[in-house]
Amino acid sequence: ATNLDDLGAPLPPRNAGSVTLNVVEPFLSVDKVQDRAVADAGDTITVTITVRNTGLAPAFNPVILDEVGRIGQEAKFTNLVSLSSPAGFDVTVDQARRLIVYEATNNDPVDVGEALVFRLSYQLTGEVRTNEQLINTGVADRYYSLPEAEGRQGGPVADQVVLRVPNAQFAKQLVGTSIVDPGNSNREAVIGEL
Repeated sequence: ATNLDDLGAPLPPRNAGSVTLNVVEPFLSVDKVQDRAVADAGDTITVTITVRNTGLAPAFNPVILDEVGRIGQEAKFTNLVSLSSPAGFDVTVDQARRLIVYEATNNDPVDVGEALVFRLSYQLTGEVRTNEQLINTGVADRYYSLPEAEGRQGGPVADQVVLRVPNAQFAKQLVGTSIVDPGNSNREAVIGEL
C-alpha cells in the first residue's frame, strides 16, 4: 500500500527507529589551596583557587567568589597584599565582608578541561587568638551553558581551606644555680630566668 497526501500524490516511505540525543553540560570544579596550614598575627598567607571545567561542554560567564573568613572573622584579616585573576575578569573587593568577586566580562568559553587560576595574598591581624581556626572558601557561584548568561545555570560549587593559629609557646632558659646554704641538707637552689 502506498501512502498518499491530501492531493493523492505518493508520500515518501516512513522510517521507524529511535534516536539518541545526548545533552552535554559544563561542570566547574573548585580546588582551593593555601601556602601554609598554620599562621600567626602579621603572617602573609597566599591562597590559590583553581576552577576547572570537568564537564562535557564549554562554560560561559562564570562568577567566582573568594570568601576570606567567615562572618565574625572579618577583623582577623588586613588589606590584601596582592591579587591576580585570568584575563577577562572584573575583580570587586568588598573589604568589609572580606569577599572578592571575580566576574567574567566577556563571552569567552571555559573549555572542557581548561583551568582558571585566581590567587590572593592577605595578612593576619593581631585580632587572631591562639588555636583559632579561620575558614577560607572558594566558590564557583554560577556559570552558564550558553554565551550571554543564557542556558542552564550551574553552581554553586565550593572548596575551603582551614588556617590554624598556633598555640602560644613559652620557653625558659636555665642561666645558673647557686646553693643557698652549703650546710643545709635540703640543697635548695635559686634559679634565674630570662
